[in-house]
Amino acid sequence: PSQPPDETYDLEDLTWLDPASSSRHPYNWALLTACHLRDAAVETGCPHVLRLSESAVDTSAWDPRTIARNALLSMQVKWQSEADRMLRQSIHDGVKYTVIRSPPLTDTARPADVSLSIESGGGQGW
Repeated sequence: PSQPPDETYDLEDLTWLDPASSSRHPYNWALLTACHLRDAAVETGCPHVLRLSESAVDTSAWDPRTIARNALLSMQVKWQSEADRMLRQSIHDGVKYTVIRSPPLTDTARPADVSLSIESGGGQGW
């Protein structure tokens, strides 16, 4: 199978911060995808949407791990958080939502302080 081209960024020009610079930018695959999901649900009458997010969204913006991930990964945690927020607002359009925030999936034993987080709005049974 073909592989996407490797993208390298020059830290001096900072184009990696611009969502238009790459389809792999977190703004595009997190926030815009969630917006498209919500719009499709409204247009088709889908009553409930499910989004798999990540546990980092639950951490403080001032947590050193969050700061590092945002700095190194084009504000990834911020755009994931914005996508979750946008889905919470979709309830005003009549679309119920469930966001599942999963810790990283690995083959190693789970540390005691890691858990699955589920946020649901506007519905029961999820």
